Amino acid sequence: MLTRLRQFLALTTILAALQVVAVPAVAEEESEALKQVAYIDMKPSFVLNYGQEPSERVRYLKVDVALRTDTDQAAALVNQHMPMLRNELVLLFSKQTQDAMGSSAAKDALRLEALTLLNAGLEKETTKKPITDLLFNNFIVQR
Repeated sequence: MLTRLRQFLALTTILAALQVVAVPAVAEEESEALKQVAYIDMKPSFVLNYGQEPSERVRYLKVDVALRTDTDQAAALVNQHMPMLRNELVLLFSKQTQDAMGSSAAKDALRLEALTLLNAGLEKETTKKPITDLLFNNFIVQR
């Protein structure tokens, strides 16, 4: 009888330990379910002229942009405010100079500036910064 009691206590201890380990795993799965990465393509492509000095000829730019969000709620906010976001990018791209379009480092700086600008606009409207990254899927410059 004493051996059966020891076996029962050992089994109960093991099961209790497994439950303690399983609870954080379930919590992690639930938090991962809430954290759904989404890439939102800003369609149609941005096609505009940029860097117009009176003595220069017209230069054109075509950019495809994707926005990354981490939750479904953030993706919904981005889609809801898409016209404002597109306007901000059109104004930003059109004021660029030829130097800003020349190198990879300058394009990356432009990408980061665009990300900051869009999150600032959304924060003003919604008090949240839902965009975690901004990607250029296509970047064509006619000089």
